[in-house]
Order: sequence, then C-alpha cells, then structure tokens
Amino acid sequence: MESQLDWLGEFGHVLSHDLKTPLSVIQGNLELAQELDDTDRLDDAVDAADRLEALVDDLANVMQQGDLVTEVEPVELGDVFRSWDAFETNPESLDVLDSKPILADEHALVRLADNLVKNTVEHAGDGTAMRVGTLADGFYYEDDGPGIPESERDDVFKPGFTTKEDGTGFGMVSIKQIALAHGWEVTIDESEAGGARFEFTGIAEPQ
Repeated sequence: MESQLDWLGEFGHVLSHDLKTPLSVIQGNLELAQELDDTDRLDDAVDAADRLEALVDDLANVMQQGDLVTEVEPVELGDVFRSWDAFETNPESLDVLDSKPILADEHALVRLADNLVKNTVEHAGDGTAMRVGTLADGFYYEDDGPGIPESERDDVFKPGFTTKEDGTGFGMVSIKQIALAHGWEVTIDESEAGGARFEFTGIAEPQ
C-alpha cells in the first residue's frame, strides 16, 4: 500500500506539471493573438490544446484501471490477446504461441494488452512481430522492435516518462497500474530478437 501511495504522489506531481505546460502555452498564445492581432498564434494554441486533450484521455484510462480490476475470474489469456476488435490499436502481426486460463479482470486485461500493442506500434511500426506466451506463474509479451535500453528500464513505468516527442508517458503507467491492481509483478527484459519483452508474474490460475 505504501508503495502505491508513493507512486500516486509521484504521478500527481508529474501530471500537474504536464497539464500546466500546455495550459500555459494556450493562455500565452491567446493573449498574444489578442494583443498583436496575430492569428498564427492561434495555431500554436490549437496544438497545445490537442496535447492537453491527449493527456486528459490517457489520464482517464490510467485512473479507470483501479475501478476496472473488480471482477477477477478465470480468463483465457490467448482469447484476450486475440480480441483485437476490443483494441484501439489493431496489430498486423501478433502471435499467441501458447495460452492458459488465469485469474484476472477481463476488461482490465484487454486494456493492458492494448497498451502493450500500442507501445509496439508507436515505437516500431504496424508490421512489427509481437508474441505472447506463458510462464510458470504468468505470461510474457515481446516484440521484434528496437527494444528498451537497459539504462531506461527502471524509468519506463514512471509517470510522464517517454522517448517520443509527442508521447504522454502514461501508456506504460497504465500497464504498471493494472498489474499492481491484480497483485502481479511486471519486469522488462530483451526479447531474443532484441526487442522489448514484458514478463508478468505472480499470477494465479483457476483451481
């Protein structure tokens, strides 16, 4: 519980900063547009508003995860990763190598799967190979993308951390939060192809 409170405190600090930045840009450019009668300033304000909208959308997804992990029941892992119609991002190449039933909240697990796929597509492209398979006490997801440098792996799940210029840094936060809400552990490693590999462990199976 203490670690989750620390995490929420850090999340709130980063979120406050990230929301204030585009708000300041919007306010400043609107004021300049009025003073100088310069409509080009409105374009900058619109860009900042789009950034703010993306942050709010990602925030909503993150904060909803705690409420979503309420009905834990037997779920077939492979079925979740094959439910592409429920994803915001439709992967071109995702293989479920093996599957098993696990105890999870299905809706939250779909969001976790979607965020993993979205991360791959955003950083490596639509055609990047993705694989899902089982572990003794959980499952893994990996891709053939550029991977995550070892020096950055401790920072990936920190609120606001992103390597993309237009990224919000909350997709990975959502993955971490869903895992924590289930009582799972999540670690990052390197796939055999040099891409990213996420391992989720401490997962119970139906008796």
